Amino acid sequence: MSDSLESRVLGWLKEQGFPLEMEVASIAKAAGFEVSQSEYYLDPDGGEPREIDLILSLNNRKGDFSLTYNLFVECKSSRDKPWLMFSTPNELGSSLTQDNRFNFIELQSAFISSNLADTLLLKSTFNGNLDHLYPRLNTEPLLGYGVTQAFAQAGDAPFKAMMSTTKAALSHTKRMSKLFGLYVPVIFATPVIVIDVPLLAVSFSSESNELAVSEIRRGNLYWKHVVGGRSRIGVYIVTKQEFPAFLADCYASAQWWTNVDEESLEQIRKENLGPKQPS
Repeated sequence: MSDSLESRVLGWLKEQGFPLEMEVASIAKAAGFEVSQSEYYLDPDGGEPREIDLILSLNNRKGDFSLTYNLFVECKSSRDKPWLMFSTPNELGSSLTQDNRFNFIELQSAFISSNLADTLLLKSTFNGNLDHLYPRLNTEPLLGYGVTQAFAQAGDAPFKAMMSTTKAALSHTKRMSKLFGLYVPVIFATPVIVIDVPLLAVSFSSESNELAVSEIRRGNLYWKHVVGGRSRIGVYIVTKQEFPAFLADCYASAQWWTNVDEESLEQIRKENLGPKQPS
């Protein structure tokens, strides 16, 4: 291969999203996650096959139970168009109290999980053990309700990315819940978008009656768009620079999730609390 061809190919690749996806995969492997690239899933709203950039996972088995922690990652590259997350003060609460129990039920409903995992999340919420889990919607001072891309002339990259990652998480969780056979699936799934441009939180200042813009490194979005029959899903948006630190938090959470003791899991199964079905 000639030097000019190699240079042209590398130049073209840098203008696409492939380098970001490959870099993110490398970071995830170094963090200890199993990484699957270019996975396909069936769109839960139409049945068409679609592609997700990355699935990051940590798995373990405890007796009859198969415990899985998944991150479904879409990578979006754009040299000079920052993403804007429209935000309000996060009122979901940093800890469980009598006054904010409803907020925590709302938080728990935004997770994507299998049947028994959903019950585990609910019990963890009311037992005060949810602090072990990350990412979750009560971790940041601002909570996003919408995302757009500044200076974009056409298309809606944030919306497409959110649709892709949430649909992949829902579809994969539902499919894997049916394939475990001899094992009871305990699946936790989080949609994640990684960007290589600044992420800005846009909020309204009641003091100045003006918009306020601040740069953040990771943001949580409480997305109320209907996807796969769900109307509330938590989505995390992370800058490439912040991704290694974000993954370190996720890996610590994954270690906790995949090592829940078998006795607790058996108790949850016996109680038959009637959790929601994965969509």
